[in-house]
Amino acid sequence: MQIYKHMDIGSAKPTAQEMGDVPHHLIDFLDPKEAYSVSDFQKDAFEKIDDILSRGKLPIVVGGTGLYLNALLFKMDFSETVGDPEFREEMRRQAWKRVQSMYTACSKTLIPKRLKESTTTI
Repeated sequence: MQIYKHMDIGSAKPTAQEMGDVPHHLIDFLDPKEAYSVSDFQKDAFEKIDDILSRGKLPIVVGGTGLYLNALLFKMDFSETVGDPEFREEMRRQAWKRVQSMYTACSKTLIPKRLKESTTTI
């Protein structure tokens, strides 16, 4: 989430002061509407690492998920990976159905209970 612009809450992004003290890379550079994969991250991160090393500096990699860190540490090969938009859309539909069913189940039990508590208090 730190790669995306405007997504500061809940992403543990470094503050402006922290970023001013030490150069940071791959933070706040992508619009949330843009797709970005682990393969994209790997390519961008290796470019940044190579650039930092070429200047005689030591890159320090922090944060991220296991998959993204493993992509760097173990140089995972994504060259034959092909996206499947139909599969992705189906997964989104299924996830949305689960959220809706959980909300429906909660609304049947929690909302009436809270309404009863609220009206009893009044």
